[in-house]
Amino acid sequence: MKPLLPRTNSLARLTHRLVGISVALVLGGSSLGIANSAWAQDDPGAGGIDNVVNSPEAKNDRSGAPSGNNLVALKTNAATDVSKRQRVLDRLTDDLGAAPVDCGQNGVLAIRVADTGVVLNEVAGRIASATEMKAARSAASELFPKTRVFSLVQPQAKVALHCGELAEQVLILNGRIVAAQQTLDLLKPTPEVAAATAQIATAQAAVKAIPSLAQASASVAALLPDEGDVTVANNNAAAINTARTQVNQAEAVGDAAVKSVKDLERSVEQARKKPTATTKPKKKLK
Repeated sequence: MKPLLPRTNSLARLTHRLVGISVALVLGGSSLGIANSAWAQDDPGAGGIDNVVNSPEAKNDRSGAPSGNNLVALKTNAATDVSKRQRVLDRLTDDLGAAPVDCGQNGVLAIRVADTGVVLNEVAGRIASATEMKAARSAASELFPKTRVFSLVQPQAKVALHCGELAEQVLILNGRIVAAQQTLDLLKPTPEVAAATAQIATAQAAVKAIPSLAQASASVAALLPDEGDVTVANNNAAAINTARTQVNQAEAVGDAAVKSVKDLERSVEQARKKPTATTKPKKKLK
């Protein structure tokens, strides 16, 4: 697995983005080409939080196990399952390390991902080295309960990543509002400028309404694989589902804030490019 990237580099990238946004607007450029909210885009190869929690892999992770009619088939199927899970763990390591904003759980979850990989490979090794079907099946029955890559570890990381994305969006949206205000301050007073200025408070309130997902992230980051304990498995599933609901609700508020800021930027653009013409009185002919 790849090591985590230093957070200082991530924060530097975020600061650079915020500065770029402000400069573009103050210089009169349109910000409408700036990317939409990060949560509106699916994660490569995995999808949003709903897709992760409700995926066939997550459902199989909770109730299935590698199987086969003979020792070779069982080992082959187990190797396929392990490979799928390892790819997910590798991607989560990259995503957690590259996150521009950390709500506080990324380091803990990076360790969890690494530890899960160790357990995954230990069980996989016992399956691969088994010479009898009974021993192979016994090891295979441990693979999912001891790791829960799709039904627990991946959702844990996704909630943390969504939390960071949401916090990043708050910073970016506030930066865009500041840039809009700076642009308006450079313009001569017109009805269009006054109308755009009135939208500043609306956009600020919309961004302020975005809730933090830090508590939701912390609540699921502490969960451990159930190792076959049904009560623990049910409690984990309930906690993940609650966090998923909180993520969806927060992102809906975030989408509304994005729209409010875009509306403001359109008004600023209109005020900048199409100011109301001042009508001068005609001189009387002598």
